[in-house]
Amino acid sequence: MWEISSGQQPFYGEDYDVSLALAILYGRRENVIDGTPSAYSNLYKECWEGEPNERPDIQKVVLIFNSIISPERNDTIMDNNNEEINNCKMNELASKSCELTMNNFMIVH
Repeated sequence: MWEISSGQQPFYGEDYDVSLALAILYGRRENVIDGTPSAYSNLYKECWEGEPNERPDIQKVVLIFNSIISPERNDTIMDNNNEEINNCKMNELASKSCELTMNNFMIVH
C-alpha cells in the first residue's frame, strides 16, 4: 500500500539484505508520503504491525477502502452493517451463520 502512494518500492536504493530485514523486524518503517489521505496511511500503518493479530482483517481493509473511494456510500454500508449485526443479536442466530452473513455483506458491498 505504501508503494502505491510513494510510486516506488519500499526502502528504494537500499540493499535488501539481512541488515534491512532485521531493521524492519525491529520496527523500521517507511515514512508516510506527504499528501497521502490519512485514512489510507493509517490503514497501511496498521498493516505494518509486528504482531499479526494486531493487523486489520480483510473485512476491515475492504470497508476502509470503500470509505476512501466513496465516502457517501460508506454511511450506507455502516448503517446496513449495524442493522445486520443488530438482527443477528435480536434473532439469536448461530454465531457462525451470523458471521458468514456479515462477511458476505461486507465483501459484496
